[in-house]
Amino acid sequence: MRISAATLDAFVDRVRQATGAPKVALVGHSEGATMAYWYIKLGAR
Repeated sequence: MRISAATLDAFVDRVRQATGAPKVALVGHSEGATMAYWYIKLGAR
């Protein structure tokens, strides 16, 4: 999960940079919901 959360963090950074959006919304189901938790837990920006 830590590695996947770090990958998600990099992806969110690329999306924010490409769109100029100050924040994003994460929507997950099953493991995807857990991934959003780990993303936040590990200090998402």
